[in-house]
Amino acid sequence: QMEMKTIYQLKAQEQKITFILDPNSYLPELTESADIHELLQILGNVLTNAFDAVKLEFVKEVTLSLNFDSEEEIIIITISDNGYGIDLSYANLIFNNKFSTKSTNSS
Repeated sequence: QMEMKTIYQLKAQEQKITFILDPNSYLPELTESADIHELLQILGNVLTNAFDAVKLEFVKEVTLSLNFDSEEEIIIITISDNGYGIDLSYANLIFNNKFSTKSTNSS
């Protein structure tokens, strides 16, 4: 988990993005490796999208907050950026597996 943080801090530094991990973030130990793998994959995808979204901004900022609601037993992930955003017509599609607004012809 710490390794992922370091990877994205380096990516942010290379792209001149201010990457903030909320110091109040908290996650308990995740015991099942599948949960950890899936969470890291989701975080990686969303952070990559956030980094892409701020590429054209003069001031580039991405903030990540991770918290655990013990009453509901859910992980709450909040990622914000100052990028251009997503067209509202895609709002109902963004959680579909493999949905993307990016061209499939990208290199």
